[in-house]
Amino acid sequence: MTGDGDPDPWAAYIRASMRGYTGGYGNFSDQYYDKYYEYLFTGGGGGFSGSGGGSTSMTFTWHTWNDHNEVVNGEVFVTSEKINQSVTIQVLFDAGNYQNNGMNPNNGGSPLSTWPSWVNNGANAAAYGATVKGGSAGMLKTSATLRYYPSAWTGNQYIKTYNLTKVGTGVGYGTSFVGAGLGAVNFALSDKSWGDYGALGISLTSAALTCFPYTTPIGIGIGVVDITGGFNGFYNYLDNHQEFYNNTGGVILPINNIPTFIPIRRP
Repeated sequence: MTGDGDPDPWAAYIRASMRGYTGGYGNFSDQYYDKYYEYLFTGGGGGFSGSGGGSTSMTFTWHTWNDHNEVVNGEVFVTSEKINQSVTIQVLFDAGNYQNNGMNPNNGGSPLSTWPSWVNNGANAAAYGATVKGGSAGMLKTSATLRYYPSAWTGNQYIKTYNLTKVGTGVGYGTSFVGAGLGAVNFALSDKSWGDYGALGISLTSAALTCFPYTTPIGIGIGVVDITGGFNGFYNYLDNHQEFYNNTGGVILPINNIPTFIPIRRP
Protein backbone atom coordinates (compact mmCIF):
# COMPACT_ATOMS: atom_id res chain seq x y z
CA MET A 1 0.00 0.00 0.00
CA THR A 2 1.13 3.55 -0.59
CA GLY A 3 -0.13 6.79 0.89
CA ASP A 4 0.04 8.81 4.11
CA GLY A 5 -0.96 7.96 7.66
CA ASP A 6 0.26 7.99 11.24
CA PRO A 7 2.12 4.87 12.42
CA ASP A 8 -0.32 2.11 13.29
CA PRO A 9 0.16 0.81 16.85
CA TRP A 10 -0.99 -2.70 15.95
CA ALA A 11 2.53 -4.05 15.43
CA ALA A 12 3.56 -2.72 18.84
CA TYR A 13 0.38 -4.18 20.35
CA ILE A 14 1.29 -7.61 19.01
CA ARG A 15 4.83 -7.31 20.38
CA ALA A 16 3.56 -6.23 23.79
CA SER A 17 0.98 -9.05 23.81
CA MET A 18 3.71 -11.59 23.17
CA ARG A 19 5.46 -10.21 26.27
CA GLY A 20 2.41 -10.65 28.46
CA TYR A 21 0.21 -7.60 27.86
CA THR A 22 -3.44 -8.64 28.32
CA GLY A 23 -5.13 -5.25 28.40
CA GLY A 24 -7.58 -4.08 25.77
CA TYR A 25 -6.46 -2.66 22.44
CA GLY A 26 -8.28 0.64 23.01
CA ASN A 27 -6.36 1.33 26.21
CA PHE A 28 -3.12 0.24 24.52
CA SER A 29 -3.55 2.51 21.48
CA ASP A 30 -4.32 5.51 23.73
CA GLN A 31 -1.07 4.95 25.61
CA TYR A 32 0.83 4.29 22.39
CA TYR A 33 -0.14 7.55 20.72
CA ASP A 34 0.50 9.55 23.89
CA LYS A 35 4.01 8.14 24.10
CA TYR A 36 4.59 8.36 20.35
CA TYR A 37 3.73 12.05 20.08
CA GLU A 38 5.66 12.81 23.25
CA TYR A 39 8.71 11.20 21.65
CA LEU A 40 8.01 12.79 18.28
CA PHE A 41 7.80 16.37 19.52
CA THR A 42 9.61 16.47 22.86
CA GLY A 43 11.66 13.31 23.20
CA GLY A 44 14.20 13.68 20.44
CA GLY A 45 12.27 12.27 17.52
CA GLY A 46 13.21 15.27 15.42
CA GLY A 47 9.92 15.30 13.53
CA PHE A 48 11.04 12.49 11.22
CA SER A 49 11.95 14.93 8.46
CA GLY A 50 13.81 12.16 6.71
CA SER A 51 17.18 12.97 8.26
CA GLY A 52 17.15 10.07 10.69
CA GLY A 53 15.12 7.50 12.54
CA GLY A 54 15.22 6.45 16.14
CA SER A 55 13.86 4.20 18.83
CA THR A 56 12.33 4.55 22.24
CA SER A 57 11.19 2.34 25.09
CA MET A 58 7.47 2.35 25.75
CA THR A 59 5.93 1.03 28.94
CA PHE A 60 2.30 0.02 28.81
CA THR A 61 0.19 -0.47 31.92
CA TRP A 62 -3.03 -2.31 32.64
CA HIS A 63 -4.63 -3.95 35.62
CA THR A 64 -6.28 -7.22 36.56
CA TRP A 65 -8.39 -8.27 39.53
CA ASN A 66 -7.54 -11.08 41.95
CA ASP A 67 -10.50 -12.39 43.92
CA HIS A 68 -10.05 -13.68 47.48
CA ASN A 69 -12.52 -15.66 49.58
CA GLU A 70 -12.62 -14.70 53.24
CA VAL A 71 -14.68 -16.55 55.82
CA VAL A 72 -16.03 -14.42 58.67
CA ASN A 73 -18.35 -15.98 61.30
CA GLY A 74 -19.16 -18.77 58.91
CA GLU A 75 -20.00 -16.45 56.02
CA VAL A 76 -17.92 -16.26 52.85
CA PHE A 77 -17.01 -12.82 51.60
CA VAL A 78 -15.34 -12.20 48.24
CA THR A 79 -12.89 -9.35 48.02
CA SER A 80 -11.19 -8.18 44.82
CA GLU A 81 -7.63 -6.91 44.77
CA LYS A 82 -6.61 -4.63 41.93
CA ILE A 83 -3.23 -5.67 40.52
CA ASN A 84 -1.38 -3.16 38.38
CA GLN A 85 0.81 -4.66 35.66
CA SER A 86 3.14 -3.28 33.01
CA VAL A 87 5.31 -4.35 30.12
CA THR A 88 8.11 -2.46 28.37
CA ILE A 89 8.99 -2.88 24.70
CA GLN A 90 11.39 -1.16 22.32
CA VAL A 91 9.70 0.66 19.44
CA LEU A 92 11.80 1.37 16.35
CA PHE A 93 11.16 4.23 13.94
CA ASP A 94 12.73 3.86 10.52
CA ALA A 95 13.65 7.14 8.82
CA GLY A 96 13.14 5.45 5.47
CA ASN A 97 9.48 4.91 6.33
CA TYR A 98 8.67 8.24 7.92
CA GLN A 99 8.71 11.80 6.67
CA ASN A 100 6.78 15.04 7.13
CA ASN A 101 6.25 14.81 10.91
CA GLY A 102 5.78 11.10 11.13
CA MET A 103 3.76 10.41 7.98
CA ASN A 104 4.21 6.84 6.74
CA PRO A 105 4.14 6.57 2.93
CA ASN A 106 3.84 2.78 2.97
CA ASN A 107 0.32 2.44 4.37
CA GLY A 108 -3.00 3.18 2.74
CA GLY A 109 -3.78 4.89 -0.55
CA SER A 110 -3.38 3.53 -4.08
CA PRO A 111 -0.73 3.50 -6.85
CA LEU A 112 -2.96 5.51 -9.20
CA SER A 113 -3.85 9.16 -8.77
CA THR A 114 -7.24 9.66 -7.12
CA TRP A 115 -8.65 12.05 -9.75
CA PRO A 116 -9.95 9.28 -12.10
CA SER A 117 -11.89 7.84 -9.18
CA TRP A 118 -13.26 11.28 -8.28
CA VAL A 119 -14.40 11.83 -11.87
CA ASN A 120 -15.94 8.37 -12.07
CA ASN A 121 -17.79 8.77 -8.77
CA GLY A 122 -19.05 12.18 -9.87
CA ALA A 123 -20.33 10.75 -13.14
CA ASN A 124 -21.97 7.91 -11.26
CA ALA A 125 -23.70 10.34 -8.91
CA ALA A 126 -24.93 12.44 -11.86
CA ALA A 127 -26.20 9.31 -13.61
CA TYR A 128 -28.06 8.24 -10.48
CA GLY A 129 -29.60 11.71 -10.22
CA ALA A 130 -30.77 11.52 -13.83
CA THR A 131 -32.29 8.08 -13.23
CA VAL A 132 -34.20 9.30 -10.19
CA LYS A 133 -35.28 12.54 -11.88
CA GLY A 134 -36.67 10.74 -14.92
CA GLY A 135 -38.36 12.53 -17.81
CA SER A 136 -36.47 13.52 -20.91
CA ALA A 137 -34.24 16.38 -22.06
CA GLY A 138 -33.12 17.73 -25.37
CA MET A 139 -31.86 20.79 -27.22
CA LEU A 140 -33.91 22.80 -29.72
CA LYS A 141 -32.28 22.69 -33.14
CA THR A 142 -33.26 26.29 -33.90
CA SER A 143 -31.99 28.03 -30.77
CA ALA A 144 -29.73 25.51 -29.01
CA THR A 145 -31.91 25.84 -25.92
CA LEU A 146 -31.92 22.94 -23.50
CA ARG A 147 -35.40 21.76 -22.53
CA TYR A 148 -36.61 19.34 -19.90
CA TYR A 149 -39.86 17.38 -20.18
CA PRO A 150 -41.19 15.60 -17.05
CA SER A 151 -43.46 13.46 -19.22
CA ALA A 152 -40.45 11.89 -20.96
CA TRP A 153 -41.63 13.29 -24.30
CA THR A 154 -39.82 11.63 -27.21
CA GLY A 155 -39.44 14.82 -29.29
CA ASN A 156 -40.22 15.72 -32.91
CA GLN A 157 -38.54 17.19 -36.00
CA TYR A 158 -37.52 20.31 -34.04
CA ILE A 159 -35.96 18.68 -31.01
CA LYS A 160 -34.39 15.34 -30.23
CA THR A 161 -34.88 14.27 -26.64
CA TYR A 162 -33.18 11.65 -24.51
CA ASN A 163 -34.86 9.59 -21.85
CA LEU A 164 -32.98 10.46 -18.65
CA THR A 165 -33.80 7.21 -16.93
CA LYS A 166 -32.33 5.18 -19.77
CA VAL A 167 -29.32 7.46 -20.16
CA GLY A 168 -28.67 7.51 -16.41
CA THR A 169 -28.94 3.73 -16.21
CA GLY A 170 -26.52 3.25 -19.08
CA VAL A 171 -23.99 5.72 -17.71
CA GLY A 172 -24.36 4.17 -14.25
CA TYR A 173 -23.49 0.73 -15.56
CA GLY A 174 -20.53 2.21 -17.42
CA THR A 175 -19.15 3.97 -14.36
CA SER A 176 -19.60 0.78 -12.33
CA PHE A 177 -17.41 -1.13 -14.77
CA VAL A 178 -14.90 1.74 -14.82
CA GLY A 179 -14.78 1.71 -11.00
CA ALA A 180 -14.11 -2.03 -10.98
CA GLY A 181 -11.44 -1.52 -13.63
CA LEU A 182 -9.71 1.21 -11.61
CA GLY A 183 -9.68 -1.09 -8.59
CA ALA A 184 -8.19 -3.90 -10.67
CA VAL A 185 -5.48 -1.61 -12.10
CA ASN A 186 -4.59 -0.32 -8.63
CA PHE A 187 -4.26 -3.91 -7.44
CA ALA A 188 -2.16 -4.91 -10.45
CA LEU A 189 0.24 -2.03 -9.78
CA SER A 190 0.48 -2.72 -6.04
CA ASP A 191 2.74 -5.13 -4.15
CA LYS A 192 -0.34 -7.32 -3.55
CA SER A 193 -0.21 -7.22 0.21
CA TRP A 194 -3.16 -8.19 2.37
CA GLY A 195 -4.08 -4.52 2.52
CA ASP A 196 -4.10 -4.39 -1.28
CA TYR A 197 -6.46 -7.36 -1.38
CA GLY A 198 -8.67 -5.49 1.07
CA ALA A 199 -8.61 -2.40 -1.16
CA LEU A 200 -9.56 -4.53 -4.16
CA GLY A 201 -12.45 -6.02 -2.21
CA ILE A 202 -13.72 -2.58 -1.18
CA SER A 203 -13.43 -1.33 -4.78
CA LEU A 204 -15.33 -4.28 -6.25
CA THR A 205 -17.99 -4.06 -3.54
CA SER A 206 -18.50 -0.36 -4.28
CA ALA A 207 -18.72 -1.06 -8.01
CA ALA A 208 -21.19 -3.91 -7.52
CA LEU A 209 -23.47 -1.83 -5.32
CA THR A 210 -23.65 0.96 -7.92
CA CYS A 211 -25.09 -1.52 -10.44
CA PHE A 212 -28.43 -1.58 -8.62
CA PRO A 213 -30.65 1.51 -8.20
CA TYR A 214 -31.50 0.95 -4.54
CA THR A 215 -27.89 0.44 -3.46
CA THR A 216 -26.24 2.96 -5.79
CA PRO A 217 -25.97 5.70 -3.11
CA ILE A 218 -24.28 3.20 -0.77
CA GLY A 219 -21.80 2.20 -3.47
CA ILE A 220 -21.02 5.83 -4.29
CA GLY A 221 -20.58 6.60 -0.58
CA ILE A 222 -18.17 3.69 -0.11
CA GLY A 223 -16.17 4.93 -3.11
CA VAL A 224 -15.91 8.45 -1.69
CA VAL A 225 -14.87 7.16 1.74
CA ASP A 226 -12.21 5.00 0.10
CA ILE A 227 -10.83 7.87 -2.01
CA THR A 228 -10.56 10.13 1.02
CA GLY A 229 -8.63 7.50 3.00
CA GLY A 230 -11.46 6.36 5.24
CA PHE A 231 -10.47 2.70 4.91
CA ASN A 232 -6.70 3.20 5.30
CA GLY A 233 -6.82 2.05 8.90
CA PHE A 234 -8.45 -1.20 7.77
CA TYR A 235 -5.80 -1.69 5.07
CA ASN A 236 -3.02 -1.01 7.59
CA TYR A 237 -4.61 -3.53 9.94
CA LEU A 238 -4.46 -6.20 7.23
CA ASP A 239 -0.86 -5.32 6.31
CA ASN A 240 0.26 -5.57 9.94
CA HIS A 241 -1.44 -8.93 10.28
CA GLN A 242 0.37 -10.10 7.15
CA GLU A 243 3.75 -9.05 8.57
CA PHE A 244 3.02 -10.89 11.80
CA TYR A 245 1.78 -13.95 9.89
CA ASN A 246 4.91 -14.04 7.72
CA ASN A 247 7.10 -14.01 10.82
CA THR A 248 5.16 -16.38 13.05
CA GLY A 249 2.81 -18.41 10.86
CA GLY A 250 -0.24 -17.21 12.80
CA VAL A 251 -2.39 -14.24 13.72
CA ILE A 252 -3.48 -12.60 16.95
CA LEU A 253 -7.20 -12.14 17.48
CA PRO A 254 -8.94 -10.46 20.44
CA ILE A 255 -10.93 -13.32 21.99
CA ASN A 256 -12.91 -12.24 25.06
CA ASN A 257 -10.82 -9.02 25.01
CA ILE A 258 -7.65 -11.11 25.40
CA PRO A 259 -5.14 -11.11 22.51
CA THR A 260 -4.85 -14.76 21.51
CA PHE A 261 -2.32 -16.25 19.12
CA ILE A 262 -3.95 -18.46 16.47
CA PRO A 263 -1.42 -20.67 14.64
CA ILE A 264 -2.19 -21.22 10.95
CA ARG A 265 1.04 -22.66 9.61
CA ARG A 266 4.58 -23.23 10.77
CA PRO A 267 6.74 -20.07 10.27
